[in-house]
Amino acid sequence: MRVKVTLIHGSWAPTFVRIAARGTTGLLLLLCACQGSTEPAGLRLPPPDLSLDPAAIREPRLLYLCKSFVDSVVVNRQLRPIPPPNDTNILADVWFGRTGPELPMDRMLDSQRQAIARFGGRIVYSFHFPAARVWIPTRNIPGFFAATQAVIYWVRDPRRYDWTVGVGYRAPYSYTQGAARFQELGGRVDGLWNVINALGGVLPDRSVPALRADRNVEYVEGLGQIVFCNG
Repeated sequence: MRVKVTLIHGSWAPTFVRIAARGTTGLLLLLCACQGSTEPAGLRLPPPDLSLDPAAIREPRLLYLCKSFVDSVVVNRQLRPIPPPNDTNILADVWFGRTGPELPMDRMLDSQRQAIARFGGRIVYSFHFPAARVWIPTRNIPGFFAATQAVIYWVRDPRRYDWTVGVGYRAPYSYTQGAARFQELGGRVDGLWNVINALGGVLPDRSVPALRADRNVEYVEGLGQIVFCNG
């Protein structure tokens, strides 16, 4: 049996409003933000890979949704359910996104941090978005998902701290010009969007502050996946 899902990638506030205003459909982006690192007892994190080579990128892959752990690979919009991992705890990336433009794009809310702790999770790294890397009891992941609707990802390489982002630019500076700088910062460009003067891709989290400080950049939004379960 496979779980049918609809995956919609997207950014939020400025980007989505512009897309809607220009009548473009089929692209919905959401976002993310945070920063910092601690190591709980029982977990030994390897040194981070500080490479700025885009080939080193490890983008997030889904870990849990629709009451099932999944194998992380989407085939024909389907994800194959798998048994829960045998590990007592699991290292996972958790993305909360934003529900409105008034919420911070660069960090989690206190209530989101508290939700992680309530389900026995420990934050080992806070991204520069509403997202964190957490060490959480495997048995608590279903309850955490049900309570928060957070998107939960496998950590494919614990040395890497990469996230999918959307970057908007201030005219007359172009997204095509921005692509070169994005790659210099270790990013992999996956999409170029002329209608909103923006690009999308995967970027090392440590490069986010430098990109946000660029006067030609209007915003750097973390992107996630909205998942609608059909069965």
